[in-house]
Amino acid sequence: MPESWERALARWAEAGLLDAASVSRISTWEGLQVGERSRWPARLALAVGGMLLSAGVLLFVAAHWDAIAPGQRFAVVLLSVGALHAAGALTAERSGTLSAVLHTAGTVALGGGVFLA
Repeated sequence: MPESWERALARWAEAGLLDAASVSRISTWEGLQVGERSRWPARLALAVGGMLLSAGVLLFVAAHWDAIAPGQRFAVVLLSVGALHAAGALTAERSGTLSAVLHTAGTVALGGGVFLA
């Protein structure tokens, strides 16, 4: 819920216009309305970003695969998979959708590495 609504509700409650139960119900309802309206663009942006990130990792590995030594190949695949899954684990509490996108990109990087190996 926007801060302006929260401040207005607090002022109205202090003035005695609303009781605590009404303030709670209004806050809950407004929070659900804002969440439902603004969720799909963020999910779309995360999905497109995840696909672009996955494609970038695969293209980077594929473009440089012949130029790097076998040990370095393994390190590149291991580091990319580890970094993406670690980033997914670190963002799990803040944004479950972003965490899922990063874990998916890590799995795609592993699949690309296995395919190229």
